[in-house]
Amino acid sequence: VFYGMTEKGFSITELVTEINAKVSHLLPMGRFLAATIMQLDPSHRRLTVWNGGVPDVLIFNAETKIIEARACSRHLPLGVLSAEQLDTQCERFDVNRGDRIFACSDGLLEARSRSGEFFGEARLEACFESASAPCLFNAVERAVTAHRDGQAQEDDLTFVEVQCGVGYGAVEYRQRFASTKRPTKWH
Repeated sequence: VFYGMTEKGFSITELVTEINAKVSHLLPMGRFLAATIMQLDPSHRRLTVWNGGVPDVLIFNAETKIIEARACSRHLPLGVLSAEQLDTQCERFDVNRGDRIFACSDGLLEARSRSGEFFGEARLEACFESASAPCLFNAVERAVTAHRDGQAQEDDLTFVEVQCGVGYGAVEYRQRFASTKRPTKWH
């Protein structure tokens, strides 16, 4: 649903509505899909976010070197509510060239140490304060790995970074990632 609809240019609202309907229909009762759907419009320097049941999306300002904004989870996960109850309202943020957007799964925040302590939001945000700006992704990876200290992984550990106005154009990006067959450990 996601790839087909984005390829055709559907809006986030339409995506959320359709994915909610599919998840409600396909998953067993009591199951749902926590999701963040983002659209980055570089020509208007605008980030649009719908966040349902996923930790805050963090927007790191390239100039000030701080987390300038966050897209909090304001919605229930997909598959919980009927189409009539579903809120598809999105948040919009201004972003500039070089700003970075970070999103993660709850599995990253809930990664446990040997003593059972969660990695948590405070440790995640401390990575942004202590690392140099170009190395933020790697700093988070190292911090989570050190925190777990060999402890077995209980959930997915997903962490995504998007750099605004840096990298590939839309066509080049599609070609670069179209051949990705399966997820890798960290990328």
